Amino acid sequence: MNHMLDPAILFFVFGVLAGTLKSNLEIPPAISRFLSLYLLMALGLKGGFALAASGLTPEVGKILLAAIAGKWLACTLAARLAGMPSRQAMGIGILMNARGLMELIIINIGLARGIITPDLFAALVLMAMPVVAADPQRGGT
Repeated sequence: MNHMLDPAILFFVFGVLAGTLKSNLEIPPAISRFLSLYLLMALGLKGGFALAASGLTPEVGKILLAAIAGKWLACTLAARLAGMPSRQAMGIGILMNARGLMELIIINIGLARGIITPDLFAALVLMAMPVVAADPQRGGT
C-alpha cells in the first residue's frame, strides 16, 4: 500500500480525477514542457548513475534485447492473427515498446523502493529513451 502513497502515483490519480470530473484545471504549456524536461533530466541522471555503477553488462544487454524482441514479436504475431497486414502488424509490435514517460516514472519508483536493481533500471531506461525522444508531442520526430 505504501507504493500508492508515492507522489508520482498520487499526482497521476489527481490528474485522472480532475479529468474525469471535467475540471477546468490547466497546466500552461510552458510549465508542462519544463516539468517534462525536468523529469527526463532527473531520470536520465539516475539511469546514468546506475549504468555507471553497474556498467553495460551482458545481463543488461540480454534484458534489453529480450524485452524489446519479446514485445515486438508477440504483438506483431497477435496483430497478424487479428488480420492486419504485415506492415501495420509490425508497426503495432514496434509501438508496444512505447511506454514512454509513464514507464520511466514507474521504474524510478521501483528503483527507489528497492523493487528493481540498478542493472534492470539502466536497461529499462535505455529501452524507454528512444521512444520518449521520438514522441512528436515533445518535439521529437
